[in-house]
Amino acid sequence: MRAVQMLLLLVATLLLGSAVLAQDEEFQVLNLRVSTSGRGATLIVDRGKSDGLRPGDLVRFTPRGGRTVAGVVTRVEERNAAVRMNDPNRIPPAGTRGEVRIPMSRFRSETPAEAETPAASGPQEGAEPQDLELPRGPVEFENEDPDWTPGMSLLAEVGVLRPADRALLVTGRVYVTADATYADQDGRSDTFLRVGTDLRYDNPFGRGGSLHVDAELNERSTNLPDQADEGDGYGRIDRLSYASGGTRFERDRWEVGRFLQYGMPEFGELDGYEWNRRFEDGTRVGVSVGYMPEPDAGHQTGEDFQLSAFYHWTLDTSEILTVDTGFQKTLHNGNSDRDLWVSKLRYLPEDDWSYDVTTWVDFYGTHDRAKGSGVGLTRAIASAHRSWDGNGLDVTYVHAEFPEFDRFEFLPVTLAQLADDHDDRLSLSGWTWMTAGTRLDARVGGWVDQDDKGGDVELGMDVRDLLLADSTTEFTVFVGQGKFVNQQGGRVSWEKPAKSGLWQVAYEYVLQDQKGFSEDVDDVQQHRVHLSRDWFGATGWFLSTYAEILFYDDENALSAGLHWQKSF
Repeated sequence: MRAVQMLLLLVATLLLGSAVLAQDEEFQVLNLRVSTSGRGATLIVDRGKSDGLRPGDLVRFTPRGGRTVAGVVTRVEERNAAVRMNDPNRIPPAGTRGEVRIPMSRFRSETPAEAETPAASGPQEGAEPQDLELPRGPVEFENEDPDWTPGMSLLAEVGVLRPADRALLVTGRVYVTADATYADQDGRSDTFLRVGTDLRYDNPFGRGGSLHVDAELNERSTNLPDQADEGDGYGRIDRLSYASGGTRFERDRWEVGRFLQYGMPEFGELDGYEWNRRFEDGTRVGVSVGYMPEPDAGHQTGEDFQLSAFYHWTLDTSEILTVDTGFQKTLHNGNSDRDLWVSKLRYLPEDDWSYDVTTWVDFYGTHDRAKGSGVGLTRAIASAHRSWDGNGLDVTYVHAEFPEFDRFEFLPVTLAQLADDHDDRLSLSGWTWMTAGTRLDARVGGWVDQDDKGGDVELGMDVRDLLLADSTTEFTVFVGQGKFVNQQGGRVSWEKPAKSGLWQVAYEYVLQDQKGFSEDVDDVQQHRVHLSRDWFGATGWFLSTYAEILFYDDENALSAGLHWQKSF
């Protein structure tokens, strides 16, 4: 089965590569980040009109899980924008990175209109006559640049500002998130507080490099009336690194410290060193060495050593078609642990089908008792996207199974689970504008694992200006068959831009049928009411507040929170 899946993916890769067409348009990649996401399908990003964004632009987000999700820009302010996600069930959380491909022609200045000249027959009506004294004979000007000679370019003596010559520049964001939940049945309450920063210092030491700091403090507490209260506070450093090079002046780029690997992010975070070299045709090669922090809040390090190398190929400098491949060797406490091969293909043309395929392949030896010697497809994500005239289609296939290695990063599984457990999912989503103010959405998906199978269907409709002018009302119905719970329900959400912000209101009803319970307790009804208000500041600050009430059969819960962020 694994060999067949790998063969199909390789064939698809070859077919996609052979279908590439030449593209004349040049693009610039604009990086952005999710500022906040509410209960509906709309989220806010920290880029706007001043950065070149326009309504209708396609935004691709890359959460840490590796699966790319996409949305379309619906509204643009000066320094932020609203993005309507294609799949409302996969909303990336605040802080998720994304990118937009913006045509370079959008940044080119238009030819100014020719100035109107007065009529040759005489002065305009009402104009006061003026005596103009014109110079007689040739006019001589003194050259104030003694180093310039005839035939030289006007900018010949203007020096190029290199990164090391630039002033210190600090960019990034600081943020505060607070949430509280109270359940009335047993008096239980939960509170959560997060304070963090993600900063970049360009040229901090006068050598042209950049220092990155991404850290946060978290505090969580739970109040249990009849038991001892629980609490946990911790700090975490997701990034603390210094990078240099990778510019038009230096083709070599290196980074040291703690960071998410630049050449092949799928290899994860690294406490160590990475080197990359970019060639004139856009291809890149690189290697990395160091320890892998544990993928939890503690981020402990020092037990899992890794050595990796990667190669990045591109059709041309526009990177419409790219292929990446890399190999990672890991050791756990000095013993051989994992041999991982990751490959990626991305084909992102304008006004055509785009494709994104990523595979994780593990190589096993005789010491791997569950897998046995051979090659296994541990994970695969393949998606195709097409947009035209406001309509769109997304097709996504995801395969996942347990890899076998010696690290104890997650809950232990049995040898039988390592050998047989898998999850495969295929989903299709589409949307179309029926009228200028009405959009229909549909999504259907199916899944299968080693024991069971199921699926889900969701239908939605967005209507503009239904209740108030410049507002959007969304109606959604859904039904799903899961492994442990079957559910059906509906959702109504409403959003409206306000002065320097956005209002969102949503109501959701879900009827859950829990498998394995008796008939008198297997059905659970759930009502959820959500209200949020966002404010955007012209100087880069952002504030989002929300309140949410959850009604169960015999229990109610109230949640409220806020997220404040300052970008600079």
